[in-house]
Amino acid sequence: MGESEDRLFLSMEFVDGEDLASLLRRIGRLPDDKAIEVAQQLCSGLAAAHRSGVLHRDLKPSNVMIDGKGRARITDFGLAIAASDATHERSPAGTPGYLAPELLDGASPSVQSDLYALGLVLYELFTGKKAFDAPSVAALYRKQTETNPTPPSNVVKNFDPAVERAILRCLDRDPAPRPRSAHAVAAALPGGDPLAAALAAGETPSPEMVAAAGPQGSLRPAIAWACLIASVALILVTVTILAPRTSDWGRTPMPKSPEVLADRAQELAQKLGYPDAFDRAYWIESDQDYLDYVSHDASGKNWGHASSGQAWPSAMAFWFRQSPQWMTPRGDGGVQRVTRFEPPYETSGMVTLKLDVLGRLLFLRAIPSQVEVAQTGRQPDWNLLFAEAGLDKSQFGPGAPKWAPPDRFDSSADWDGHATGHSDLPLHVTAAAWRGRPVYFQVIAPWDKPWQDTPPASAISSSKIVAAVTVTLLLAYVIGAGFFARRNVRRGRADVQGAVRLGVGLTFCLCATLVLANRFIPDPDRIWFQFLALGVSFSVSMLAWVGYMAVEPYARRMWPQGMISWQRLLNGRLHDPLIGRDLLLGTLAGSVAALANSANPYLVTANFGFGVLPSLSDVPLMVFASCFLALLFLAILSALTGLFRRRWLGMLATGTLQMLFSPGLDLRHLVAGAVITVLFLFILTRVGLLAAVAFCLVGTLWGPPLVFSQWYAGRAVIPLILPLALLLYGFYISLGSQPIFGSALKDD
Repeated sequence: MGESEDRLFLSMEFVDGEDLASLLRRIGRLPDDKAIEVAQQLCSGLAAAHRSGVLHRDLKPSNVMIDGKGRARITDFGLAIAASDATHERSPAGTPGYLAPELLDGASPSVQSDLYALGLVLYELFTGKKAFDAPSVAALYRKQTETNPTPPSNVVKNFDPAVERAILRCLDRDPAPRPRSAHAVAAALPGGDPLAAALAAGETPSPEMVAAAGPQGSLRPAIAWACLIASVALILVTVTILAPRTSDWGRTPMPKSPEVLADRAQELAQKLGYPDAFDRAYWIESDQDYLDYVSHDASGKNWGHASSGQAWPSAMAFWFRQSPQWMTPRGDGGVQRVTRFEPPYETSGMVTLKLDVLGRLLFLRAIPSQVEVAQTGRQPDWNLLFAEAGLDKSQFGPGAPKWAPPDRFDSSADWDGHATGHSDLPLHVTAAAWRGRPVYFQVIAPWDKPWQDTPPASAISSSKIVAAVTVTLLLAYVIGAGFFARRNVRRGRADVQGAVRLGVGLTFCLCATLVLANRFIPDPDRIWFQFLALGVSFSVSMLAWVGYMAVEPYARRMWPQGMISWQRLLNGRLHDPLIGRDLLLGTLAGSVAALANSANPYLVTANFGFGVLPSLSDVPLMVFASCFLALLFLAILSALTGLFRRRWLGMLATGTLQMLFSPGLDLRHLVAGAVITVLFLFILTRVGLLAAVAFCLVGTLWGPPLVFSQWYAGRAVIPLILPLALLLYGFYISLGSQPIFGSALKDD
């Protein structure tokens, strides 16, 4: 629009051609291949208008130009309005015969009303006839609102069923079943690639378009069977052969179950003068101080001691706590569980015992009565404590005090010596008593560290720095993710429905984790607090929801092929063969990663030491963590790819960051880390996000090794339930409608 010599003028593009209405009157209908080409162009043009927030409201053949090169142009936006203003429109605007039924009933215009008009145009394009024809507007209204159009296959012989389905979906009288976007219509038409067209036009493909794109994904039975057998074999080799040689649980024989050790601890507490046990808790955990100590021993001698099953040092420890009242731990990240320091030692008569895997006493702490009692003249029996610790008192002599007892006492003693057969391993034993009853006993080895010492200034400074960095990153995440999420929502790019479903799923996983891992206390004063602790899962899921809204549209634009099976899963297509294929391939790659990862010494997750229910809590936690890791690295990959504007540079930078998570810097760790990184990036970029989630789920098998001779063999199966279930599910649905054994069992 401009002005020249006081005259206003309007300049428009000259299109050398004719409108579609006149073309159809002249030739009847377009050939099938040309009609599909024009239909795809109309879908792309209408989708571009909708992406810009514009509703055309007057789409009809006379408003479509076919230029001299046969390309379609949507014209005449004179009645177009912004989609944000559509709710204020109540009177129908447009050409009779091309108005959606809901507009004639007074509804507001929408994307679906434009798609109805698109369906009418496509009907004429492929058949050369109008879908509804009547002598008057009233008769036309009755036809559109009371009858369905004649199927195109009744008008044209050998009509393509895919085209007919696409057209009739657009012409549904109810707007809800119609396609959600013009891209979805294009995806339903044969021969086109709407995903590539949207990317070429610089647009972000919609979730529906991504889900509709791509292959069916069915695997040949031979390939599916090969993936299934290879994955199962690799997982079994990892958990039955490698993990027993590398994990803390696997390298420590544990002949006694926790229940046996708990009975032993309770009897010991009674023997030491503490019979009251209203509440008790026990668990097995790694001795982190000892593991740090042996990790710096290049000779492996100390690991040999721990692996013998008879030598005094042990990589595992059994903890037992009892109290004359309910033990109510404070929540640590939402998890309320009795631990070494939770609840605090504030109740008289509370006792804590630490035993080795053979039931020998290593540590005792008991809280004496706050009320003063008369001295009985009873002397503590130090020999009893030595006997229960399995130490020969003759190998020890008096020593200078090393650690002070944590609670009050009226007598104490210290000894220096060594365990029988370990003269090269100096030990210090300290004990204390109150009114003749032991309140403290500990065997202090070279690796033990005091738990009440003030950390060095450097550690405090580092802790402050870490806290400051954590808070800064969290604030940056909330602000940055909130900004991009809001922007994506306003521009219509965000997958709101998928984000809600993901958020609900993650919330369920975290709630299930907390319910299974928490210690439930039937105390009226604590029940509401325990339920409120579930709010942590909602908070974390909300952060994940915002992050997904912020990042997913960019990933959908940069890596659309990798989002197809993910979008199909979020859309509820649970039996889609492509979902099965990606789960199967991701699990196979993850089992290779688990095999490479097990070559490094690792710690079993602490939940397995607390019982069966806490062990089960790791199953939903693994799902949450796998989704989080896969989405995190997808976000990093998308951000770095956008920053460097080269995919290979983005992958290289992402791989470098992922290598920083490698547990060590020696050659073995670096090789294993490199294998895992390359595998993960290949699966993420070449197969897809869903496969990357399966990769993370299987690649981190942190449960106890499957040693059938150990008491925890049944519990060791728990972390294998989900990977094996995914394998079987992925294998089954990846075949589609094919028989499980292919054509092997078919009759000739």
